[in-house]
Amino acid sequence: MKGGRSALQSPLPRSVQQAMDRLEGAGYQAWLTGGALRDLLRGREPQDYDLASDAPPRQVWQIFADRPMDKAGAAYGVTAVTLEDMKLEIAAFRREGEYRDGRRPGFVAPARSIEEDLARRDFTVNAMAYSPRRGLADPWGGLQDLQNRLIRTVGPPDRRFQEDGLRLLRALRFAAVLDFQLEDQTAQALRRQKAMLRHVSPPRVGQELAKLLCGPGAARILGQFPDLAAQALPQPIRLADGFFLGKRTLKSLAQTPPDFTLRLALLLSVDEESDSRQKARALTKLGFSAALRSHVLQLTSRADQQPPQTEEDLRRLLRELEPEQIRRLLELQKAQGRDIRWAREGLARVLARGDCCSLSSLALGGRDLQALGLKGPAVGQTLTWLLNQVIKRPELNRREDLLALAKERKDEDNAGK
Repeated sequence: MKGGRSALQSPLPRSVQQAMDRLEGAGYQAWLTGGALRDLLRGREPQDYDLASDAPPRQVWQIFADRPMDKAGAAYGVTAVTLEDMKLEIAAFRREGEYRDGRRPGFVAPARSIEEDLARRDFTVNAMAYSPRRGLADPWGGLQDLQNRLIRTVGPPDRRFQEDGLRLLRALRFAAVLDFQLEDQTAQALRRQKAMLRHVSPPRVGQELAKLLCGPGAARILGQFPDLAAQALPQPIRLADGFFLGKRTLKSLAQTPPDFTLRLALLLSVDEESDSRQKARALTKLGFSAALRSHVLQLTSRADQQPPQTEEDLRRLLRELEPEQIRRLLELQKAQGRDIRWAREGLARVLARGDCCSLSSLALGGRDLQALGLKGPAVGQTLTWLLNQVIKRPELNRREDLLALAKERKDEDNAGK
């Protein structure tokens, strides 16, 4: 044990302190663990908080009986408790049996101490615990690794990776997200144990990839461990001849905004041999949603196009894509070596003016055209024609002007019959 309150660079939220006080008041230990502790030690704002305690789940239920509670994780000794609109996970100390299938322990049982609980964790920066009363528990040197920006396994790295293949991806993900280096022995074991990735389901690979790609160190990590990416990812994301990203692509990846849709599209756009169906199958296999798949394929199909050259081009593009998707497309085209400065500025102007780019933004609707005597398909056809006129000349989007154009078109159609 070392350190006290001064170990943290930020105070604990009141709800977290209240939860720890309740557990301690009932005669149990309460420790802050996981990513929240790691973030606080780095002076960052945690997204969520996890506690570890020697209190069995049923005792936790009694201690927090007056609070909203989720017992779905009870089989693993985990209870989610809500205090002051903050959801906290309280996990009982636990130890694990031998891993037999490359993913899960043979059994999970209560542990007697926080040190025994921390010994089962994957990396030293995740194997620390903090108690306002007891200080910092750091039996594996996680604080020093955190300060040195290193990812190191708890115990022998080959053994840790042989236990659970997911830990290989987690090592890469933490190094990318935290922008840390992998400790030498850990990095060597990663390469030796890459075959363990066969035990990881594609959707879990997809979950880790989504986090890894948005990390500031993503390009560096993919460049250092292409063999692991090739082992984990389905074609065509890993490319036909194994996962290889050239220096230019890695540089582009590092320079694009940390948007998963955009960065995934950038990876896929490198592969010119696979068609959209093959890419869609790869994304589906990784468990990505239909919406994400659609957005990524929209981008890859347009990656080689020239950026919009006129405001009319931009309005036509806005008819098909949302503004955020166009911004992604421009960034992807920039990664392809195209100049997007004018298009980016032009998009901002078109959006600021509120130019009409869709049927819903037209200054008239179907009923207005029906009042002119139009019926059936002619109504939709005329609305589409009017939108095209407005996209060319935004100043025409006034009801009286559109009615005049519609009447003129109707008269011309009638004259031609």
